[in-house]
Amino acid sequence: MSGHWNYVKSFFSFVTLFTIVLWLSLGAQPVAAQDREVLLDRSYQKILNYDYEGSIVILNKLLNEDSSYFKASYLRGMAYFYEGKNTEAMNDFQRVLKQEENYQHVYYFIGMIYASTSDYNHAIFSMSKEIKAHPETADSYYQRGSFYLKAFTYDTLMQKNALGDLQKAVSLDSTKSYYYYQLGLCQKYANKRREAIMTFNQAIKINPYAYSYYEERNTCHELVSSSLIIRKTDLYQGVKNLKKYKDPEMPGVQYYFVGKCFKLMYDFSKKKSELDSAMYYMNKSLSLDSSNADVYLEKGRIYRSCYRSESKACQEFKKGITISPKYTEMWLNYAWSLENQGKKKEAHEAFKEAFDLNPVDFRAKDGMSRTR
Repeated sequence: MSGHWNYVKSFFSFVTLFTIVLWLSLGAQPVAAQDREVLLDRSYQKILNYDYEGSIVILNKLLNEDSSYFKASYLRGMAYFYEGKNTEAMNDFQRVLKQEENYQHVYYFIGMIYASTSDYNHAIFSMSKEIKAHPETADSYYQRGSFYLKAFTYDTLMQKNALGDLQKAVSLDSTKSYYYYQLGLCQKYANKRREAIMTFNQAIKINPYAYSYYEERNTCHELVSSSLIIRKTDLYQGVKNLKKYKDPEMPGVQYYFVGKCFKLMYDFSKKKSELDSAMYYMNKSLSLDSSNADVYLEKGRIYRSCYRSESKACQEFKKGITISPKYTEMWLNYAWSLENQGKKKEAHEAFKEAFDLNPVDFRAKDGMSRTR
């Protein structure tokens, strides 16, 4: 979200508020023409301060008096978008297109709405219109490249399109670690693994506190058969940096990521000391925050696949389900552990829970079939 906000804040130049009048009778009195821009700016300030509802109240008044005021439709669409009300946002942005086709960054928002429903063809089309109107905006290339990669991961032609867009994004803005991360993913899928390692290095240099960067770099090292010493050195860099990471909303999450780094080390070294370190840091994470369901999931997986203890794995998955009862992956892992213990009836019920949460997940369907 913060990346989007930085982008949105660049859409407008701030208007000097030389006339500020308390708006006490907005609901009852017509808005004078000279006051519309002042109110429009006030609504934008509310969006910047996350007061979407307050912004929409102002914009509703303006649009009730003049439905053709497309600037208000644009801002209201933006407010709806950040509220997650995509249908209402799309209606407003479509209204803007009918009156001023290339106004501001309307195609950017339309593309993002299409992408939120996995309609990547329309998302790519809209973002292409955005790029044509604003060819020097890095985020538009980043988003379109990401859409290409998500929709056509293994399509060679589309990989080239994605690579071109993501390389353009980092050339326009080299300060965003997630630009480099997405480019690294694209290079990995395009069999450019050594290039991907260098790209992930750059992402880590900018932001050393993202676990996924180390995980993907380790995967690329595996794919190019890097030595175990190199892989271990890279992951120890992750351990060192991630220990420093602090998230005020998720105390102890840094130890969860450190534990995952040690689990990756175990995967290629098979040294029990690495596995014990992984479990140590998982427990340390829970000692600071026992409500993180992901830690229970990871602990359960470690018990099941590494320590070969299905009963202990089940205990961890059950704790995770208690905390997060709609966590499909937790139900699936719980079901597999029950199935491996020969508890077919209980496993079937767990697979059904997973299926009800995500009916398109073939793993849940297969599990239900096996345990009938």
